[in-house]
Amino acid sequence: MIVGTIVMTVFGCILNAYVLYLEESGMSTATISRTIATLRRFFDYQCKHGSCNQDPSELLKAPKVERKPTHVVTEEELQQILSIEGKSMKQLRDRAMVLAMCQGIRATELIHLRVSDVNLDLGYMVLQGERASRTVAISSRLEEALRAYLSDARETLLKGHETDVVFVNCNGGSLSRQGVW
Repeated sequence: MIVGTIVMTVFGCILNAYVLYLEESGMSTATISRTIATLRRFFDYQCKHGSCNQDPSELLKAPKVERKPTHVVTEEELQQILSIEGKSMKQLRDRAMVLAMCQGIRATELIHLRVSDVNLDLGYMVLQGERASRTVAISSRLEEALRAYLSDARETLLKGHETDVVFVNCNGGSLSRQGVW
């Protein structure tokens, strides 16, 4: 029992030295924090499955991760984006997505939006959230952009794939949140 405690204490010191090494190597606080979280999960798993009696990572302190300030698009930047009259398939899709987001539609709602949820004739769309759905009116600019995208670009971007998702990537698959940004 005492030997196990000594081994865990020594191993805890090694982990602390490793975290210090990461800090001195210039790793970001987010990277160090993710590394510590991974170590904790690893040792939690080991302890639950009988490989160790005590978790040597429990004394590790994760550094405070500073949140980067979000960049808010200015009205001038938005007007510049919307003034681009691209005719490529991607540009038609991106313009419709930007206009949808200008109406307060979230990226997650965009990637889950189905063709069956969009009613251009009556000017609304139903957005599916995690807990509930909501109905949003479609502005005339968004309606115009959606009609152009749905009639001219979406079929080309699908590349023969079949999906009910409105906004697809260049390979015909669903967009990810990162793909939206």
